[in-house]
Amino acid sequence: MTAWSWGANSYGQLAEGHKDDQLTPQPLSDFPSKVFCMACGGGHTLLVTDEGNAFACGSNSKGQLGAGDLEDRVTLTQISALKVKVTAVAGGWDFSLGVGDSGELYSWGSNAFGQLGDPSLPSKSTVPSCVALPERLVQVAAGLRHSVALAESGNVFCWGHAKRGQCGQQGHGQLKYTSPVKAHFCISVTLPDGVGRVVQIVAGSYHTAALTDKGVVLFWGCNKHGQAAEDTTQVHKVDSPIVLDQSMFKDEKVKTISSGWTHFLAQTENGSVYSWGRGDYGQLGRARPPENQGHSHIPGKVELPETVVRFQCGSENALFVTESGQVFSVGWNEHGLCGTGDEVNVERPTPIHYLPQDADMYIACGGGHCFAVSRKTDKG
Repeated sequence: MTAWSWGANSYGQLAEGHKDDQLTPQPLSDFPSKVFCMACGGGHTLLVTDEGNAFACGSNSKGQLGAGDLEDRVTLTQISALKVKVTAVAGGWDFSLGVGDSGELYSWGSNAFGQLGDPSLPSKSTVPSCVALPERLVQVAAGLRHSVALAESGNVFCWGHAKRGQCGQQGHGQLKYTSPVKAHFCISVTLPDGVGRVVQIVAGSYHTAALTDKGVVLFWGCNKHGQAAEDTTQVHKVDSPIVLDQSMFKDEKVKTISSGWTHFLAQTENGSVYSWGRGDYGQLGRARPPENQGHSHIPGKVELPETVVRFQCGSENALFVTESGQVFSVGWNEHGLCGTGDEVNVERPTPIHYLPQDADMYIACGGGHCFAVSRKTDKG
């Protein structure tokens, strides 16, 4: 297994042993041999091995590395305070979430907006704390300052910053929720029946979305950049979940979604990839929105030379892995985020020639940094 990292590195989030930005992917010499999952926050990185051990590096000003202090780390360091097998992680702007193998929630880092889910925790929590939820969790997602969790039952929980509707609590008008509150879907009342059970959750800067086993996308939160697939002049925010019109995806079921801070990607069952939301950095990977608008609330196809098998949104960028194993990038390229060797924004999917072709390539994106992990035993 070989790994690479590139982009912003002001805090050591690239796990390369220094704090210099990298305009092209750099191979990592000291990296766990078996990576189960990764998550990148605003300026920190989280990694879980096949054995369930969690590691972190990068910014630690709010304790988001879970190391018991506020010192940055330039190499991956095991989160020794997590004594359980970890099955999922998520990184917000300056906080972190984890799920234990019994479905329990752990949180650490900034708690300024209640995003750790426990009001008894300090504003900076430097070690993981177990937070009581009524159900076993299978996934977590993190926005800038809010948290989302998916239970085995398909129930969704949201907490943290809530002013822009990202916690799905219609009519409450609260700035924040300091403990998990079940999201008010009310689908049977306001929307057609039969949307199915939630199987995936994602979070943007101030929004949340979910995908059901019926291929339906649900959205709630800020619509400033058209993230809700609604006209921004008519809809400013969505306080409770709405269903995105399936006709926008040619009446095809959606099988997976990913969210950046203000843009979305979705792939349908036939392999088509759609993008919508903010696009002024080229992050939509298709025709640039008008200069006076800067976004597109209508999902449109992203053209790539072959079928996409994996994709991931970063803050204002995205990575794609195609069936031949080629990695493509698009979007904001400051700090070399697109891995092209320069800092010119990339408006159409462009291959990263510095990476080998591997259809099983694992990718992860954060606020300004990226990782790629090849499961091949050779080095490309």
